[in-house]
Parts: sequence; C-alpha cells; structure tokens
Amino acid sequence: MTQTTIPRAAVRGTAVGAIFMAFFGTLWAGIGIRGMQGWEFLVLIILSL
Repeated sequence: MTQTTIPRAAVRGTAVGAIFMAFFGTLWAGIGIRGMQGWEFLVLIILSL
C-alpha cells in the first residue's frame, strides 16, 4: 500500500472553505429567522397540514 501526502495548501483551502460555509450559513440562517418574526403562527399551521 502506498502512502500519498496531501499538500498543505489543500488542507488549508479545505479548512478555509469549511469556516467560510459555517460563518455564512449561520449568517444566512440568522437573517432568515429574523425575517420570519411574526410568521410563526402561519408557518406552524401550514406545516401541521
């Protein structure tokens, strides 16, 4: 079985991409939740059908 080494730039790029997705995913969810304020009752009714 041969060993392959992963370049440092590939590891760093993957880490930066994961942090980017976590940050902007959280930001997007927060904006969506704040935008839904006042719609809880309607959404719960629709989801319960």
